[in-house]
Amino acid sequence: MKFINSIKQSIKSLGLINYVLYVFNRILNKLSFNKIRIIKYYFFAQPVPIDPIIKTIKKRNIKVHEILRDDFIVRQFPRPAKVIEERFNQQARCFTAIKNDNEFIGYIWICENEYLEDEVRCNFIPYPEKDAVWDFDVYITPENRLSLAFPLLWDYTNKVLNNKQYSWTISRISAFNPVSLSVHKKMGARIVGSAIFFCFGNVQLLISSIRPFISISLIAIPQLKVNIPEED
Repeated sequence: MKFINSIKQSIKSLGLINYVLYVFNRILNKLSFNKIRIIKYYFFAQPVPIDPIIKTIKKRNIKVHEILRDDFIVRQFPRPAKVIEERFNQQARCFTAIKNDNEFIGYIWICENEYLEDEVRCNFIPYPEKDAVWDFDVYITPENRLSLAFPLLWDYTNKVLNNKQYSWTISRISAFNPVSLSVHKKMGARIVGSAIFFCFGNVQLLISSIRPFISISLIAIPQLKVNIPEED
């Protein structure tokens, strides 16, 4: 009974189609020793607010600033060094929350041009280029997820984006992650597209609501230009 209730809850939070894709991905991934993967994304466009989330000013032990590749705090990042290096190589910017001047507790990554995804082979392009940026890998360490780190990170990021006159951030969120989907919706983000990647070793099949709609590749990297919402 507990198992059935768990399935019902998963279907309720993910939707039936996404739940089926999630189950098939888990089974195929395990049977193929990670060589077969099914990955589905929703693309969210989130407006950049002018007003900060936290309006009170008081002394805090959490500070947020932009981190460069040679900063000592990079060694505490929860991703492989090669992945971090590739992000800096494509001119991604990293805004990082630090506690007590030396403890990493979270970050947000931003690409002002295109973003080369590191989970699948795809180039995501936020559009219009002067109005939107790509944000990715928003992360807070588990023990700090109830702290002010998350809103402080977004306040700092939004201030930087406002100064450069950007109005939107665009991101891809896993269709299998109901918590992240819910958080983005609560922050005013809107779904502007979706894509499913079927990966069979090096062969990748992309089916997307955005041009080119369908792509099969062995080496080539498809490009998806993700637009901000049309005016109502």
